[in-house]
Amino acid sequence: MDKILSEKIFKNSIYLSIVWLILLTPLIKFLPDYLAYENSLVENTQILLLFIGMLMAAYNSKNFKNIQMKRAWLSVCLGFILMIGRELSWGRVFFQCGFNEYGYPVFYDMKDIPGHELINIVIGIFLIVTVLGVIFYFPWKKIIHALPKKHVFLLLIFLLITFCENHVGLTTAGEKIKMEELAEVGFYFMLDIIILYYSKYFSLLEGKFSTRH
Repeated sequence: MDKILSEKIFKNSIYLSIVWLILLTPLIKFLPDYLAYENSLVENTQILLLFIGMLMAAYNSKNFKNIQMKRAWLSVCLGFILMIGRELSWGRVFFQCGFNEYGYPVFYDMKDIPGHELINIVIGIFLIVTVLGVIFYFPWKKIIHALPKKHVFLLLIFLLITFCENHVGLTTAGEKIKMEELAEVGFYFMLDIIILYYSKYFSLLEGKFSTRH
């Protein structure tokens, strides 16, 4: 039952993502601006998706027997924690100081946040451990061999839209934030699906990877 459910989710996620991609343009026209603000519906949906991905990675890190895979999944878990921290602006979202000309909330600079030095140190440690885990513990040949190409393609499209809106601006200033945030929802959803896919894939292959000491 679990395998069948996972396969259905994996297959239907393609259609859901395509629908979401098509709906991006009409959504930014009708979605109220405040729903894309920090701590609002869209932002909280992103954090929920990241939290789900973090839980899946943590579960895998705990339950895989192979030490290399445990460390690989732990690196993924730390990566999700970093992304959650990024979405929360490393705590800045809890320190609002006003609104800009478009009515978007403005927050204090990181240097004005209490304990920001410690926060920066923790971020640095998490980032270093995550990168080292990705380099030394990911079974890259297996990952590439089993790459879910359609899902990765959609993942990259959502990422490209987010990047372009953030650095170039494909839409008007009032719509830019909504497009960027909605595209990130699609990106995080597809990221979760890929994590689910590799969870099942590596479960079948567990024990076939050499442990690195």
